[in-house]
This record gives sequence, structure tokens and C-alpha cells, in this order.
Amino acid sequence: MATVAEVIARTLVEAGIDTVFGLPGGENAEVLDALRREGLAFVLVRNESSALFMADATARLTGKPGVALVTLGPGAANATSGLANAYLDRAPVLLLTAQSDQRLAGKHTHQVLDLHACFRPISKLTREITPMNARQIVAEALRLTMAGRPGPVHLAVSSFVAAQPVRDGDGEPIVSKVVRSTKAPDLAAAGEMLARAKRPVMVVGLGLEPQRPYAAL
Repeated sequence: MATVAEVIARTLVEAGIDTVFGLPGGENAEVLDALRREGLAFVLVRNESSALFMADATARLTGKPGVALVTLGPGAANATSGLANAYLDRAPVLLLTAQSDQRLAGKHTHQVLDLHACFRPISKLTREITPMNARQIVAEALRLTMAGRPGPVHLAVSSFVAAQPVRDGDGEPIVSKVVRSTKAPDLAAAGEMLARAKRPVMVVGLGLEPQRPYAAL
């Protein structure tokens, strides 16, 4: 039976991902080894945020989510500026971090940091990977990076969980905090304004990137 780490790696491959950027530690060695066995290239960086910047650029060049892998605690915290950049840039990026072993909760403090609290304001979703949800949550996280308003998603997994066999179960619903308006734009009114204008100027930005309607513009 596949381990959680193996499911993570295989799901990335199935999504067309071939490269992961990061700065790992002993806490995510299981995931890193699974990436290697599945043939994914790993690009080592000098700073965790650099991995996010590179994943951002890769997403723009390939049209697929960029993926970064970092360790836990201060290492994960170093990724904050890169994740914030991806969030503001609307870049579809998946950040995988290590996590403290929940079996030791309340018994030690080494590198223990509430990563979900750190990343919640600057990501579409932050969630823990478990043996029960691993098959669903990684694929859904990749989809969510591209859905609606593109942006980063954070998933955390401890080394203990990464080595466990996956167990089929009902994963928790994946809900993004980013809500898109369902109100249709008033194109007729916009057309009338443009028709009356003598020197119209159109300002467009990142919101167009998923559809790329450049010919229409």
C-alpha cells in the first residue's frame, strides 16, 4: 500500500508537475525521497521564499501550478514573503511544508509553530495532510490553486504521517476562502461609456491571465 509521501509525489506527477523547488530538512525527508523515486526534479534554493518565487515563475511559464517544498518552524516561516507574493500576484502555487508530530503535541516545543495561523491570511487554503485525506486533498489543492482567482495553497505533513500508509476515507470538504462575485458585468453600459468617450483608456491586469482574452481587447 502506498504511503502518504508516495501519494503526494504521484499526485504531482499525474498533474503534470515535473519540478519542485525548495529547501528541505530531516522532517520532510520521506516526501523528498518519494519525489526522487517518482522522477521529479528537485531544485535546491538558499532561502525558502526563493522557492516560492521560482514556483510562481514556473506557473506563469507552464500554465500549471508551481510547487515548493520547505521544512517546518522557522524554515516554513521564511517562506512567508514568497507565499504573500504569490497571493498578491494571483500565482497558482502549492506550498508543502513539514509539520510537528502531533503525537508530541504539548510535550515539546522544538520548531513548533502554528503554520496554519501564519499562512491563513496569505493563502486560499491551509490544511493538514493525513492518511485519511491524502488521496483527495493534494489533488484538490492543486485544482484550487487554479480555480477562480488563482493563488497559493498550503499543505502541511509531519514525517510520521508521511511514512504512514494511506487509508481510504471521507476527506473533509475543501473550501476556499476566496469567493468570486456571481454578478454579471453590465457590458452594455460599459459599451455606451466607451462609445461616448473621446480618448478612452483601458486598464487591465492580473485578473485576465487565466483567460488571456488579448485578441478581444
